[in-house]
Amino acid sequence: MKIYMKPVQVICVHDYDGTLTPIKWQVRGRDPVLIDRIQEQHQEKIAGIPTLVYRCQSLIGEQERVYELKYEVPTHVWYLYKM
Repeated sequence: MKIYMKPVQVICVHDYDGTLTPIKWQVRGRDPVLIDRIQEQHQEKIAGIPTLVYRCQSLIGEQERVYELKYEVPTHVWYLYKM
């Protein structure tokens, strides 16, 4: 997988307990991508910044792709990390 670390727009659901679940994401100027499946979700600290990491799977173009989205908690910014 190639590392991009590119900011993206994300539509997500917030549960009553505060859990975030991404539904759809979009890179500026491109078509939105619907998240078909979240394979894994975990928390990590990158340079002391708490981050939520989501390994997802979607149909992009005509191909099934696996990628990672990252959410930086203090800045509230979503990133397409790997694809």
